[in-house]
Amino acid sequence: MPEKPRGFDKLARASLDAGAQRRRPVGVRARQSAIESIPAASPPKRNRVIPLFLLFLLFLLLSSPFFSFLPLLPKTPNTRRLWFRQSIESGQFRTSVTMSLNGRPLNLLALRYTQLMFRNLLDLASRPECFSVLTSKRLWTDPHVAKQMLRFHLDAKSALASRPADQIDQAVAWLDAQVSLKGRRVTDLGCGPGLYAERFHDYGAAVIGLDWSATSLEYAKNKASATDRQITYLLADYTADRLPSGSDLIALIYCDFCALSPQQRRMLLQRIREALAPGGRLAMDVLAMPAFEQFEETAQIEHRLMDGFWSASDYVGAKKTFKYVREHVTLERYLIVERDRQWSVYNWLQYFSPSSLTQELTAAGFEIERLSRGFSDHQPTAADELIMLLARAA
Repeated sequence: MPEKPRGFDKLARASLDAGAQRRRPVGVRARQSAIESIPAASPPKRNRVIPLFLLFLLFLLLSSPFFSFLPLLPKTPNTRRLWFRQSIESGQFRTSVTMSLNGRPLNLLALRYTQLMFRNLLDLASRPECFSVLTSKRLWTDPHVAKQMLRFHLDAKSALASRPADQIDQAVAWLDAQVSLKGRRVTDLGCGPGLYAERFHDYGAAVIGLDWSATSLEYAKNKASATDRQITYLLADYTADRLPSGSDLIALIYCDFCALSPQQRRMLLQRIREALAPGGRLAMDVLAMPAFEQFEETAQIEHRLMDGFWSASDYVGAKKTFKYVREHVTLERYLIVERDRQWSVYNWLQYFSPSSLTQELTAAGFEIERLSRGFSDHQPTAADELIMLLARAA
């Protein structure tokens, strides 16, 4: 066979390839050229981000509190299975997850609650500034507590929310002897369920009662309607809202003045003075220094403190009292802890001597007409716990 010329194979293959290219559709040839023009890709580099991320997750898992309780598990398989089953069934498995703090097992959830409890108890035990927190309104606006206050109001023998019935009669009789209530326009501040307002009405006065407890006012209105007493009851905060004008007598009874801060007292006296008719009077009672001297600082914590007074649900109540000797102020601080909330009540009381009470009323533009020992015609003495005041707007 004759020998093929050199390069014949390459030439033949090139000719065949050219013929194949001519027979291919144009689109196919274009795609093939584009593919052939792409440079060869370099070998892919190994992605190190994912392994590092997995290592980080592994670190978090191994350092989590879950693994720290493993050394505390029972030693044998049977006891371990029993421990896990009892923990899960009792819902306490999460409290079994601990971490180590200074070599001691520590529950994270318990730590959070312990810190919160510590702050609350420290706050309860710490002495606040005088009248720094004011919560008096809550006693009359919280639905459950307002009902309890009304119940104590209506208890003729209880002195928790008001005076016993015979002492109320004595106080109103004393006022009538001083100013003759018949035909007078009387405004009763903090009237509650109308215990004083009804008696003012029975002495012949035209009475308006103000209170911020809707529960007490509802009772008072129903009682007035049932007994055919023409008494006007208004839902209002007498420490902030406008007072009815043209009153011949404004009564602030059962030491309500003592529960107010110095700023509240100044503002209230100014507004009372503006609301009084010419020649009108202010009648109120205050706690005297002997009551302050008998006050003692105490601490108390009980399940359902005061027999469920503070909440219809289950709760623990703590009470801490403080005595401010220089300011002549006392505080009863309550911390109420329920299952789903906690809240506090601050009951402040200011105590007065005859001279300090006279000074405060005079500075507010009042002229003292009478200071008496309780509801009597005797001048107050150093042993009296209650001072009754009658003052005229100067």
